[in-house]
Amino acid sequence: MPRWILPMVVVVFGAAAMACAFLAQREEPVRGLIADEPMHDFGELSQGDKVTCEFELVNRFEQPLTIRNVIKSCGCTKAECSRQKLTPSERMTIQAEWEVGARRGQSGEDMTVVAALADGRLTATNLQMTATIVPDIVYEPEELKFAPDSPPQMVTFSPGRMKEFTLKRAYCTHRALEARLLPDGSHVEVVYHSDALLEEVPTLYLMVETTSPHEPVCHIPLTAKRRGKAGGK
Repeated sequence: MPRWILPMVVVVFGAAAMACAFLAQREEPVRGLIADEPMHDFGELSQGDKVTCEFELVNRFEQPLTIRNVIKSCGCTKAECSRQKLTPSERMTIQAEWEVGARRGQSGEDMTVVAALADGRLTATNLQMTATIVPDIVYEPEELKFAPDSPPQMVTFSPGRMKEFTLKRAYCTHRALEARLLPDGSHVEVVYHSDALLEEVPTLYLMVETTSPHEPVCHIPLTAKRRGKAGGK
């Protein structure tokens, strides 16, 4: 190997290291009202649960800020801030409470923390709570779709968190659809009378009254296509 190669390699690597150090020094620090963990997953919850969690935030601006509001996506959530004013690098916590109510399956709630900086600018930070909510009573399918000549369709109910339940009554929100509780106490049959659907109806439901304390009425979406004018489908 020629003697000049080794010194050249040292010079090249040295220059590269200096360039990296220079660029690292020039990186702008992250600015904002930063949440340590902006999303909290509760895992598995039951209908009717009320849960709480804490979000910790830090002021990464170079000026003070004031918390103006915590905007919640639903009235089922509450939020309390440990402090309203934060100096640079100062921390705060938000105590959040969520009542999941009659929700089922994968669900979440969003919150937006709005703050005003000393120079008058506004900033916002998004937070989220998520969970998989196990219902008192499970039903399948979760939606029924009917064409004009569809045969009757069935919804099957089975225990979720509740080991024992009763279906009290079933009905549909339009006269073109007829619901009937079967004697076994765990099935509802729905019949579509397409001639009775004279106009498009945007929202149709099968309503099933149950003994669940958290979801006393199950709202199951229905889709029904009208019969065409030319004898068709």
